[in-house]
Parts: sequence; C-alpha cells; structure tokens
Amino acid sequence: MPVLSPKAIGPAVFSYRIVSDEFDPCSPLSWVVLGGHAVSKGQDGKAIADTDREGVVWFRYGTPVNDPHPILLPRVGGVTRLDNHSARVTYFVTDEDPEAATTSEAPDAEEASSAETPTASMPAPEGFTAADVKFTTAFAPGDRVTIENNDLPRRANYQAVQIDVGQFLTGTTGQPSGS
Repeated sequence: MPVLSPKAIGPAVFSYRIVSDEFDPCSPLSWVVLGGHAVSKGQDGKAIADTDREGVVWFRYGTPVNDPHPILLPRVGGVTRLDNHSARVTYFVTDEDPEAATTSEAPDAEEASSAETPTASMPAPEGFTAADVKFTTAFAPGDRVTIENNDLPRRANYQAVQIDVGQFLTGTTGQPSGS
C-alpha cells in the first residue's frame, strides 16, 4: 500500500501482515489490524525499512474506508466494538517526544495528563502511552468514518504514518489480501 507521510520516509510502500481480522462484508463497520513497516529506497537505491507500525483499516459493508486515511502508529493495543456502527481503538505511542530536542515548549496540561495516565481499557507497556480513539459510521457519508474522542497526545503526530487504501484489493473470498 502506498505511504502518504511523513516526508522523511519519502516515497514508500507499506509492507504488511494481517495481525487481527474482523472483516465482515455484511457489517456496517468491520476492520483488520495491519502490522508491518514502510519501505523506501535510499539515495543509493537500497531499501530502507521504517520502524514497525500497526494500524486499523476500516470497512463499510466490505468496502475499505480511505477517508480519513488509516494511520499507523507504533502499536495497536486493541479494537473494541461499541455497537454495529462504532469501535474504539487503543493505540500505543512511544513516550519519546521528537519535539523535545528542538523546542523548550512545555507540554500542555492535556498532553501531560494523558502521558501520565494510560487509559483504563488497555494498560501501556513500559515506554509507551495508551490513547483511545473512537471511530463511528453514524452520520458519516457512505465512504468514510468519523473520528470522535481522540485522546492521542500531540507527539503521535510525529510517530504516525498514513496509508492509502484506495488500491486495497479484496480476493475472491472477500477477504483483504496482503502485499
């Protein structure tokens, strides 16, 4: 799958495996959790692999959702179905803050509290912070999901990579196929 960001990776492809498969072509909201890494070519033409990441690809009645683009973060702690149209994802982001080396700005109160208190639904491993994001199809146009209750800390912006699932193909069984 094509990688859309960050620029530091350059033109890249996400090489993935399916970590968890909750795909259901008859459901208003289903998903697969993908794990893998972005691979790009360096100036010398050799392949460069980014760090391993995980992300959730949403499906609406079997069609992949590309708006908003799925994000890949260091880990997905779990996906919990809330109802037929909603689910909560617990992402794990590293405690490293790439802004800390380039700015002396203190974190805002919201970020400080989220870094100190992992979510109750999924405790974070050492060196990570857990953050929940709710996704829903309720009131969303037919080809997208809506994001609600995004608890990701600001530093997740530097750890996230977006992927383009516009070319995500389904096999003859209706199951997503890997690359």
